[in-house]
Amino acid sequence: MRVILYVSITSLTIFLTTNNVTAQIRISGEISGVLEDSTYIVEDSIYVTRNDSLIIEPGCELLFETDLSFFVFGKLLAVGTETDSIVFRAAPESEGWGGIFFEDDWNSRLEYCMVTGSRIGAINCMQSSSPTIRHCLITDNSNLNHPFGCGGIFINNDLSMLVEFCNITSNNGSGIFALGNANVEISNCIITHNQNSGISARGSISMSHCIIANNTDETGNGGGIALFETSQVNHCLVVNNSAVGHGGGILVGDGIPIIRNCTVIGNSAGGEGGGIHARLPGPVIINTIVSNNVNGGIYYFDHEYSYTSFCNIFDNEGGNLIGHYPDSLGRIDTVNANGDSCDAYFNIFLNTQFEDLENENYHLLSNSPCINAGNPDSPYDPDSTIADIGAYYRSRFDWVDDLLSKLKPSEFKISEIYPNPFNSELKITVSMPYSANLHVSVYNIIGQKVADLANGVYNAGNNEFLMHSNGLSSGIYILNVETSNGIRLSDRLVLVR
Repeated sequence: MRVILYVSITSLTIFLTTNNVTAQIRISGEISGVLEDSTYIVEDSIYVTRNDSLIIEPGCELLFETDLSFFVFGKLLAVGTETDSIVFRAAPESEGWGGIFFEDDWNSRLEYCMVTGSRIGAINCMQSSSPTIRHCLITDNSNLNHPFGCGGIFINNDLSMLVEFCNITSNNGSGIFALGNANVEISNCIITHNQNSGISARGSISMSHCIIANNTDETGNGGGIALFETSQVNHCLVVNNSAVGHGGGILVGDGIPIIRNCTVIGNSAGGEGGGIHARLPGPVIINTIVSNNVNGGIYYFDHEYSYTSFCNIFDNEGGNLIGHYPDSLGRIDTVNANGDSCDAYFNIFLNTQFEDLENENYHLLSNSPCINAGNPDSPYDPDSTIADIGAYYRSRFDWVDDLLSKLKPSEFKISEIYPNPFNSELKITVSMPYSANLHVSVYNIIGQKVADLANGVYNAGNNEFLMHSNGLSSGIYILNVETSNGIRLSDRLVLVR
């Protein structure tokens, strides 16, 4: 393996052996150019200066001594791959490093990176920086010395940035913390087991198709999500979060955020609103399931008008609706388009009929009252029907898919991954038009194989394989399917504990 460092590295020592080269490269100070696949020991804080750039190639591992940081004033491109990620972590004898600080906007990118072991937050976006963060694992960082209590991604005032397909988990501090006037798009992320709230948004966020699960706030309010500005939360699962104060699932502290097509379930609060705590002026809650939360489904501080409509609010301990809200909210006096009893705002209060509530499968059964019960003026579901209530819609073509899956396939494909996200067990169906030698395996986001599900000759048709989550942590995993004649397929698996 060749190791090339271009331009300026102020302190550099290289230890190499011939044949099967093992490299240990010591770096500090200003760096730029290209870091090729190797292990780098960071002996003093490193910098990418303004008007300069650094490319970190897949496979690189940067090990930081105690409290040292990586400051980016120029452009950083740290772009790994699904099977060969880039790792930023503390050196073996280190007590924790100082995180990554983006200080200026040069269109930096972090992709397929793992950031772990920092004690000043993992990624800190300061001043005018707006990096793109995609397919990254941000885990086991702390907020020991962070002024805003953020363990994962900190986003300063007035920044606009994108975070997508990331797993932000097990950080001692907020998973994401955005200050006022920030404008952040968060999509397809898993944010779990963080302390000090999964997401705390003092700025504006647009969040879609995310899983916010098992986060806690042990000092205040908003265990899953805390919103303090006008934001949008769409098609998100908010599950099993908790707060010692108010708003176990979602706290709305200010502004008029829109919560649309979400499933808010199994959250708890020591104060009011285990599912959602709504202060003035209050959120718009639409097409959302609020179910099985502790200390109230939705708490209203003092609402003269209702912005809650076309929701299903059911079986919340302490009451489905609590606090001060209009008398017409929750009073059953009409029926909706499906003929189910509802209040004046077309909210229903019926058993949702999840596919498997006990095993945390929150897809809808075919007889669910939430199907086609959303606001008819909302965007239609992908099957061109009126929006369902909740984060996961049920297609009217499911029965067709079931029938087709029984027919002999015409091509190799991964025809089913169910349920996905999953909790304990996952069924994978691979369709084969003819017999072939098949290898099915699963990798984590940093490219380590975690399971072999199949390795042998399988007949034509639909072949099913089971994956169990024993020993695995919440996160994103990559399914690889290969045949002996060169066919390769892959897909994304999502495990939620």
